[in-house]
Order: sequence, then structure tokens, then C-alpha cells
Amino acid sequence: MKICIATPEQVYNEFSYGVPDVSAIRNYMRFLYEAENNFNYLLLIGDGSYDNRTLPPDNAYYILTYQTKNSIRDSGSSYTSDDFFGLLNSGEGENRFDNLTGFLDIAVGRFPVKNENEMEGILNKLKNYLNNTETMGDWRNKICFVADDGSDSDNHTIEHTRDANHLANMLDTTYNLNIEKIYLASNSQISSSAGETSPETNQSIKDCMNKGSLIMNYFGHGNPSSWTDERILNINEINAWKNSYRLPFFITATCEFGRFDDKKTNSAGELVLLNPEGGAIAAWTTTRVVSAIYNFNLVKKFYENIFNIDTITGDYPTIGEAIKIAKNKSGGISESNKRCFALMGDPALRLAYPKYKIITKSINKKSVSEIPDTIKAFSKVTINGEILDNNNLKMYNFNGIVYPTVFDKKVNMTTIYGITGKPPDFTTLDYTLQNNILYKGKATVKNGEFNFSFIVPKDISYKIGKGKISYYANSDVENIDARGSFNNFIISGTEDLENLDYEGPEIKLFMNDINFIDGGMTNENPELLVFLNDENGINTTGNGIGHDISAVLDENTAETIALNEYYEGDLDTYKSGILKYKFNDLEEGVHQISLKAWDIFNNSSHEYLDFIVAKSNEMVLKNVFNYPNPFKDETIFSFQHNQNISELLDVKIYIYSLNGQLVETINSEISQQSNGKIIWKGENSNGDKLKNGIYIYKVEVYNEKGQISIETKKLVILR
Repeated sequence: MKICIATPEQVYNEFSYGVPDVSAIRNYMRFLYEAENNFNYLLLIGDGSYDNRTLPPDNAYYILTYQTKNSIRDSGSSYTSDDFFGLLNSGEGENRFDNLTGFLDIAVGRFPVKNENEMEGILNKLKNYLNNTETMGDWRNKICFVADDGSDSDNHTIEHTRDANHLANMLDTTYNLNIEKIYLASNSQISSSAGETSPETNQSIKDCMNKGSLIMNYFGHGNPSSWTDERILNINEINAWKNSYRLPFFITATCEFGRFDDKKTNSAGELVLLNPEGGAIAAWTTTRVVSAIYNFNLVKKFYENIFNIDTITGDYPTIGEAIKIAKNKSGGISESNKRCFALMGDPALRLAYPKYKIITKSINKKSVSEIPDTIKAFSKVTINGEILDNNNLKMYNFNGIVYPTVFDKKVNMTTIYGITGKPPDFTTLDYTLQNNILYKGKATVKNGEFNFSFIVPKDISYKIGKGKISYYANSDVENIDARGSFNNFIISGTEDLENLDYEGPEIKLFMNDINFIDGGMTNENPELLVFLNDENGINTTGNGIGHDISAVLDENTAETIALNEYYEGDLDTYKSGILKYKFNDLEEGVHQISLKAWDIFNNSSHEYLDFIVAKSNEMVLKNVFNYPNPFKDETIFSFQHNQNISELLDVKIYIYSLNGQLVETINSEISQQSNGKIIWKGENSNGDKLKNGIYIYKVEVYNEKGQISIETKKLVILR
């Protein structure tokens, strides 16, 4: 891609006699559009203001904004729109009704940054999103829809949930994506003097961000600081996100969430992009008040284009292209509505949607082209599949790992709308969910082929219907991935059994890493690690009452955490696997986690883990020791700490004789997400073995802030 960079001052000098003028930027775009055959994108790097006359003169990170003239007469219908810079043909632009009209000729996006630090944060996120293999995962198969239940002002309309559900069903049917539905009307709410809240919905959104989704799409009421009257998403939550390896594209069909032209404050929509440790990779959001009916049509047209692959180039559209097409196909009385949607992000960015295909070839050695067998509870199922390129040819050079998720049948749900919630004032909406997992694991892909097996749990839904297999795969040598799904198979009934199992699964619990010791220390945001093992597999369906993999923190059973979807089987086996769950903002002090898990026969096991939270703003060490002690050939220095996972710790260990002479210095760097573990062979820097006896050692640990923590212990060499 050919790139041209220009400062606002350069543009003003060439197109407005050196006078700052928003039209100069548009005229420059028109000049490039007429001179270049492949001029497609404009990225504005800088924040804006509704008052172009008072931009900070010493800050180059502000760019003039287009403001409609009707703001003078009617503030309720005024808006700012970066579309002004993309309407480049003759006769396009502002019409006699003070609205922008015409077809976008280029895609426009903006980084609403005020300084270099904010710009660096966005660039780091983009580099990570595009190049870091750690960002690859089956979250790229999922879209999360969040819907408001309306407000008193609109009689708690069904419209927002209906719109979200319509698009969710379209994407499920057309592209077989995995859909997560977070509908406020279906979740519990709490009344207080401050109004209604829904902690359940807030937590669901937080969980979705942590687990990851390709797109996060919201329909409903909003403002520059939150979603819904219940504030199911707010600025404090946005700033706390740390999902840098799973960044969604945000679509917010709500009012003013992305109002970027108030220089005194950042809107929530801006902060979604500006969060350097998480948030979104880009956000298509709104600068002013918008209308639900027009929002739906605009977003629908976006989805009709974003997943259509170019058969010649093999690429999907960029987000800017898809937005440009959606806006150009939306017109008429919704003209001003679509202009209020602004892209905060790079318009030339492509979503991290896998390019290649995964297909199912056979189930239990029977080709899927034949009439499928019924999959029954307790039956062992073996599935074979292949990775295909865009010409539907097997990719013999694809070697890596495939991550299959087998879902039970869809579940029918109903939610109720209306102020009173009683006839005749309420309305119902029926929708479906398909999120009960029969098996989730991973299998080796060799020369484009793979197979995996699992045993179907007892807790299936026994109503006859179709299940679904969702696939994600990534290559182990190239930054390429693939996706696919299959749903032409029936789940119902029970297999005859010869041998029964009466023992629950084996459970091992840790915090942050496997070196954690029961009663050890963490920071306020620890990650729970759960290792499960059972001869017949783990139950993750969520169908049976009380049969979830569940965790209880500090005996608070009222807030039991269901962990089914966090479990993933180990490579090439259904008998064991791992579960990871991130806690946030735990209080300082002693805590206990209780975990319960079930096998496919519904045998359960319990395990407990105690841990101490110490806030990470001051570094603290705990459980500093070496083992074995005494030792002969080598010993391992170990300690626990309370620091975050995004940095490195600098560790120095000084070994002294009993008379105080320094005999050896050990230098090491360790990741803060793991507890310290350093091996020493009892030698000095020359490789000479130290004599038998007692030695004093001092452990000094430094973090990147320059904070230090020191502990002193004794060791014994006995050869």
C-alpha cells in the first residue's frame, strides 16, 4: 500500500493560503482522488473540537472538524462528521438543508489522540493485533451482541433486542459464526435509590471482553459515558479492561457514545480505542443522537459486506470499505443519521477473521455426505476433517492445531418487555441460544488433516435436534488460521453401557502458575488455573442442574461462577484439560476458592485453594526458599510475588559465606505472570564448586518501576 503523510499546516499552506480551514483538508483529498487511481483511505491522526476556533495552538494532535451549520438554529440536530472529507465528487457535500449528501468516495477513520503516549498505545495494539501469534484463537469465530431493554421514555421497547437478535440470526445462518447474546431484558436487575442496575449484565460484558470476540455490537440507549439507564457499561469498566490479546471491533448503535469533539473530556467511545492495555482495535460509534430504525439498517448493510471474501485477492474487505459501502447503500431520510457514525480506527484495517476453511469429512468413519448417525449420550465419537484453501483444495502444507467445540442443540428462550410486565402491557420476544458445550479441545493438524475423539456426556438435551461443531485452527509455522463449522448431525438418546464410572474427576488448583503453593500470595488480579483429569472426560454442557464446573470465592454461593466455557481439553485427548479464569480487583487479605467439577457420568469432585492478595502498587515477596536444602548438585530458588503480568522482574541473588564474604552473584529475569524459579549448581562465576557448609543468600527483586523487595535466607551445601 502506498502511503502519503501530511500535516495540517502543510495542507493549509497549499489549499487555504495558510489559514486553518476544514475545507482545505477536503480539497486536498479531492486533489489526491483525482490524481491517484487507487486512493482509498484517509486516516486523521488527532482529536477534534466542536469549536474549531479554540484548538490548542501548541498541540499538533488536533485536527479541524466539520460541524453542520444547523447547530446555530437547532442544537438537537447538529452533528460532526468525518464523512465530509470523503465526499469528493462534484455536487457532493453540504446541501441546501445543511446536511451532508452524496456517496463516499474514500473510507475515513480517525485516531482521536491528544498526545504521543495515546498514539503509541494505539500503534502497539495494532502491531499486536496484526503480527502477534499469541492473539490467535477461537475468539475470532465469535460475535457478541448486547441489547438494551429500553427505558421509560420508549415504554421499554422490544426494538433494540429485536434488531440485535435479527442480525445475530443472520450471521449464525449465513456465516455459521458463534453468537453470544447478552440481552438486558433476560438478566436480573436490582432496584435502589440510585435507579436500576444489572450486575449480571455488567459481568457478562466483562467476561465477553476477557474471553474475546471478533466484534462487540451494542443496540440501545446510551450517552458519552455509558450504555443503558442501568449503566451496563461505563468508563471505569472500560479503563479497567486488559484484553490486549483479544481486541474486538466495536459497533455501538446508540447515542453519542463516541462524541470526540469535546476537547475537555474523552467520551467512552474514544476510551474504548485509547485504552493501551485492552478495549477495542477500532470502534464504529456515534457522535450525536441517532435513531434505532436507521441504525439497524446501516449496521445490517455493514454485515452484508464485511465477511464477503474477494475471490481474486483472497482478502476480506477492510472495515473502512465495509462502512463506506454500508453508508452508500443507506440514504433517503436516514442521511443525517448515518453521518453521525464515525470510525475511530484505521479504515485500512482488516478484521482478524480467518481466511481459510475447515470442513468435516466423517463422523465415526461415516462420510458426512451420507445420512448422519445420531450421536447419543455416553457414545464415543470420532471426527475427521481437513483444512482447505480458498479454492477448496486441501492445504497439505498446513500443520498446526485445530480447536473444535461441539455444541448441543439450540435452546429456546423468551424474554418480556413492557413497563408493567403484565398483560396487556407487555410484549414477548423468542430467541435461541446455542452455548451448551459437549466437548471443547484441541487436536494435531498434519498435512491439512486432523481427527479427534470424545465421549458424549449424560447431560445432553434429549429433545431431538441438530448440534454444531465449530472449528478454529492455526498453523505452527506461519501466521495463518482457518475456521469452519458443521451442523448436519443429530443429538439424542442414550448409548447402552457395559461399564459404569463412579469416581469424580481429579482436580488440581493453582494461582497464576503451577509453582503456586496453597496459601501463597497473588496480586489483586490473579488468574485461577484448574487442571482436570477423568478417564471418560469432563462434563461442560451446563444442561444438568448443578452440574456446571463452578467456583465459589470466599463461600459466597450467591455469586457462584460457572466456568464450563473456560475449559479446554488437552492436545489429542478428551481425558484431561485446563481451565483459566481471571479475577479482577480482589480485596486485600486472605481468600479461598472452592471448585467443583463433574465427569460425563455426573460424578463430582471438590477442591479448595487458599491465597493471600497483596495490592500490586507495592511489591511484596512471600515463600522465599530454596529446594532441596541441603543440596548436593543443584538447588532451585523460588519465591512468590504480587506483581502484574505485563512486565519483567529483575532478580539478583547474592550468596555469602558465614563470615560475610560475597562468593557468588546470580542475575536473572523472570516473567511476572509466574512465580520465581531460578536454578543454581552451587558454583561461583569461575565454575568452581563451593565448599560444604552453611551460606547466607539475599534475594533482591526489582520491577520496572524501580521498586525493590528483599528477603534473606540460609542454604546448606552437603556433597
